[in-house]
Amino acid sequence: RLFTPPLQPAEEAALAAACKVALLTPGDVVLFSGANAHMALSVSASLSLTAYESFVNFHPRSVAAFLESGTERQYRECRARARMVEEVKEEVVEAMLDLKADLDNGRVSDPLLLAHAPPP
Repeated sequence: RLFTPPLQPAEEAALAAACKVALLTPGDVVLFSGANAHMALSVSASLSLTAYESFVNFHPRSVAAFLESGTERQYRECRARARMVEEVKEEVVEAMLDLKADLDNGRVSDPLLLAHAPPP
């Protein structure tokens, strides 16, 4: 639904209930957790480009939201198919095991990664 001025009471209530509302301009870069409902829109005379990639950072709240994907805690209309969610979770585990093996075998040289890696 397109909100246009003047806003109707129901539209004002919807915006007031949102966790975060940000106005984007051309050139802005935003990152949303795919586990939560989100939308971004840039309206201008300039070209606007949007890319979507599944991303989970290691913040405990982000990991918890990711682990709840496809469960009853997630809004029914936003749930991915169970098999797809399990495949994504399996891929995450494989990537983490690969990174751990690389760390254990000294194949990681990036100082930032090494500084934040768990102790052996």
